[in-house]
Amino acid sequence: MRGARAERRAVPARGVALVMVLWCAALASILAAGFSFSLRTEARLAAGVVDRARAGAAAEAGVRRLMAVLAAGERRKVEPVAASMTFAGLTVQVALAPENSRVDLNAAPAPLLESLVAHVASTLDIDAPAKDIAEAILDWRDTDSVARPAGAEAAEYEAAGLAARPRNSAFLSVSELTRVKGVAPRLYQALEPLVTVYAWSPQVDPMSAPRDVLLALPEVTAADVDAFLAARTADPGDRRAVTALAGAQRYLARGSGTVFAITARATTASGVTAVRRAVVKLSGSVQRPVSVLAWFEDAPTVEPDGAGDAADGVPAVGG
Repeated sequence: MRGARAERRAVPARGVALVMVLWCAALASILAAGFSFSLRTEARLAAGVVDRARAGAAAEAGVRRLMAVLAAGERRKVEPVAASMTFAGLTVQVALAPENSRVDLNAAPAPLLESLVAHVASTLDIDAPAKDIAEAILDWRDTDSVARPAGAEAAEYEAAGLAARPRNSAFLSVSELTRVKGVAPRLYQALEPLVTVYAWSPQVDPMSAPRDVLLALPEVTAADVDAFLAARTADPGDRRAVTALAGAQRYLARGSGTVFAITARATTASGVTAVRRAVVKLSGSVQRPVSVLAWFEDAPTVEPDGAGDAADGVPAVGG
């Protein structure tokens, strides 16, 4: 009888042991699954870091390649470029455009600034006082503290309850335009791709300017711009096409200047993209023919209108 009772006590003990073993096995499985998931996550993160590094290096290589092209051909006429090249197995889209293809906030005359703001406001269908904003831009960049009739200096900013005050010197970046009296966020977003602070030219190069910049020129119509663009597309090197913009001749530059924007965009097979953009200046120095004025990472891609692909995917400076 004592043996039977001992056997009955042993059965529950074995059951408890079995449950414990099962729980331990389940826990081990959960820990193993978590460890495996952690390894996979870390592997994906590591792969993402590697892909970002590869894309960034390829994009930077694209910018450096175009800088070398500029340096090699700086004494010749520089044309806009939109092309592809390959670095370390990655395709890189590159673009080169003169900075004076846009309106310079530091050099543009009042009529050009006013016409630009009026055009953008009209496109957005918003009520923006173009003359007031143009004169506020001029007051921001000039060296005095005397407001123009429709402009704004420190007193006008204070009266409007604005924390900003005019710099009374050159714009250091396009983003500084957000602090100018009258420039609302939506207006700035539309103006931003059409303006620059690096060209230091009161005029715009029509042979590389985008359509919206051309439409912003004083005394031209949409029909004038479309006629010009058709002629420019047919023969990108023929400057006689500018006769279609006869009313705006005083706002048109005769050449592309010496400052250029270079943009490169690289994408890996996994979809990771890196963009590098540099603003560079041809210096004329044999030792350092190209100098970098500004460098941007993950910048918006800018491609010149009407630029063709370079032969064999290699950009060239044309004569």
